[in-house]
Amino acid sequence: MTLEIPARINQIFSKIQFQKIKDVLLSPHEREITLRVTAGERPVALLDFTFWDGQNQVQVTARDGLATFHLLGPSVKFDELKLAIKYAYYDARDEFKVVADLWASGGQTNL
Repeated sequence: MTLEIPARINQIFSKIQFQKIKDVLLSPHEREITLRVTAGERPVALLDFTFWDGQNQVQVTARDGLATFHLLGPSVKFDELKLAIKYAYYDARDEFKVVADLWASGGQTNL
């Protein structure tokens, strides 16, 4: 389980695709980008991720297959965004007893 859970999470993440569908310069200092977010061919229902805007990590949420970014100031000129997907692997370890037991034992358990 200690190897399977991270492997499964990475397998799911590898199927996520981002496609730019809208890029609008609202003013010289504000830009709005909308991405289609899918896993396989299906829209992602809910996914949190962050990107660096040159000053801070900014959180964005994809809902129903769409995510909208608001770039302000110098980030308006960015031609690339590096996204970091957020997930609650560590925080959710107690939701399932078997995972909590594995975590507490360092991977040693009797199932």
